[in-house]
Order: sequence, then structure tokens, then C-alpha cells
Amino acid sequence: MKRILLLAILSQTLTFCSREVEEPKAALSPEQFQASIYRSTIADNSHALLGDPTTSNLKDFNNYYVNKVGYTMSYCERKGIPNWVSWHLDSSWLGATDRSNDFRADASLPSSFFKVDQNMYASTGFDRGHMCPSADRTKSFALNSETFLMSNMVPQAPKNNRTTWEGLEAFLRTQVTTKGMEVFITAGGMGVGGTGTNGGITNFLANGRISVPNSTWKIALLIPKGNGDLKRIDTNAEIIAVNIPNNQNITSSWKDYITTVKQLEVDLGYKFFKNIPIAISTALKEKKYAN
Repeated sequence: MKRILLLAILSQTLTFCSREVEEPKAALSPEQFQASIYRSTIADNSHALLGDPTTSNLKDFNNYYVNKVGYTMSYCERKGIPNWVSWHLDSSWLGATDRSNDFRADASLPSSFFKVDQNMYASTGFDRGHMCPSADRTKSFALNSETFLMSNMVPQAPKNNRTTWEGLEAFLRTQVTTKGMEVFITAGGMGVGGTGTNGGITNFLANGRISVPNSTWKIALLIPKGNGDLKRIDTNAEIIAVNIPNNQNITSSWKDYITTVKQLEVDLGYKFFKNIPIAISTALKEKKYAN
């Protein structure tokens, strides 16, 4: 009798333990999620290695953290554009894949978000301007296609997008392909009111749902390709920071719009290079590209 009772108790215990193991884990809270994201951002070659400029999170829909395979961003639902997009660039991201050109809404955003689709820039005089460029993600079709999500776009004047902005994109890729560099890049739009090919200042598209920036800015930190990137970043790192007006009257050279990271912090209210030691980051923010 005792043996039967013991077997019954053992059976119940095993059943209970089995249920414990099979029970799904609770979803991470926004705070736990952000903590896990922070830990991942300091991994070598991660897109946000240098730090999140706005401390984005899952509670603020106008500073909403989005993590893709090829880039990471803070998205603003109210403006219909990213606040900033960050990505790592080295030779491992480059290949022979053609442009996918499959512009489309970002279905991964929360269901309550207004979804910008591929047709909302049509006939506005503005390009669907990539922040993380298609040509920076040519290793595979999937990576390239990811850059065509509309959450990665801002309305850009064609002269800005196709000439001046594209010139800097191409220059940075050249540093990777011919000089063996790796680059940590962050870009976004600033202010409201740009001028496209239709003339006049335009503040919004899609009945006020998409904000047209007054300028587009970019920060690039360049170091020789290697491992342990955070430890290798010192005051000798090359910094390129630009703030390019979003209109048709700009020059063709991005070098005409060079600024400093420090000035962009003032203009944007963001905090860059959070993961870099203060003494080094302070010096880097004051550097002005002169080549």
C-alpha cells in the first residue's frame, strides 16, 4: 500500500514539473526589453554600438524602438518617419544583389500605428529617401529588401536624395571597399518644411500624417576594420557629420554641409556616442571633417 501511495505521489510530482517546464515564459516588460536591447547594442559590430541617441522605448510611440536585421531605429508614429536610423557598415554587408525596389509599409509596427505605404509620396515632388541605403545592404535580397520598408524613409528633395546625400553614401562605401574601414552611421531628418520639385515649402504629406524635414543629417564614425570596436575607438577616429538642407537649391557636394556632432546635439536635442568614454566622446563631437 505504501509503495502504491509513493508511486502516486511521484507521478503527480513529475506531472507538475512537466507543466512547469512546458508553461510559456511571460513576455518581457518594456523595461526588461530595453535592458536586453542595451546589452545587445554593445556587442561588436551592432548597429547601435555607440548608443541610442534618444533612449527610445516601447511605450513612446513617437520614440519607438525598432530593431531590424540590417539597421535599428527610433520611429515617430506622429511624423510618419524615423527620428533616427543607425547601422554598421563593413565589407560583410556588401555583395552583388540588385535593388529590390519593393517599397512597402512596415507591417511589423504596432497595429495601432498609421502605416505609411509606398504610394503616399507620389506626385508630391519628394523622393522616398532611404536613411539606411539600399546600396549598403547588397549581401542578400532579404537585407536589401528590408531597406525598402517605408519606416526607413523620409521625404527628400530629389537634389538632396539623388546627388548630395547619395554622394556621401557612396564616399562611405568607398572607405569600406578600398581603405578597409568599418563605419558606424546614424542619420535622420531635422525640423519641418522642405522644398521638392513642385516648388514652395511643404510641411506635410498625406494630409498631415508624414512630416517633411527641413534638412537631413548624418553622422559617421570610421575606424579600421577589426574586433573589439568600442575599445579601439579613440580620439583618432574619423568623424563625418553633415546637415544638408532639404531643397532643390543645394550644391552637389556634401562637403559644403559639414558640421560637428556637438552642433547636431544642440540642434536635435539628442545625445550621441553614449557608449564611448566621456573624454573620448567629447573630443570626437568637436572634430570637424576637413579632408
